[in-house]
Amino acid sequence: MAGRRLSGLRLSTISDTPSSSTYGNQIEDRVISQGDAQIELEEIYRAITWLSDDEQKLIFANYFDRNNLGDRTIMDDLYLSEGKFYRY
Repeated sequence: MAGRRLSGLRLSTISDTPSSSTYGNQIEDRVISQGDAQIELEEIYRAITWLSDDEQKLIFANYFDRNNLGDRTIMDDLYLSEGKFYRY
């Protein structure tokens, strides 16, 4: 170090601030995302309650049923005409 120029020296810094990971807090991010999704889902369900019974059944059959029924099957199950199905 004695032979180096002073302009090339770097001072080390000491800080009492805890260092953080470059990846952030992944668990906290997941918990926040899950909470946001739960709130959004509750808002969707609340909005659906304003629909008529037929409209609610159609929404649940078309978007929430994991069996992924086709349009024709849903029409038949709910006794809806094709026009009414697409209008809903």
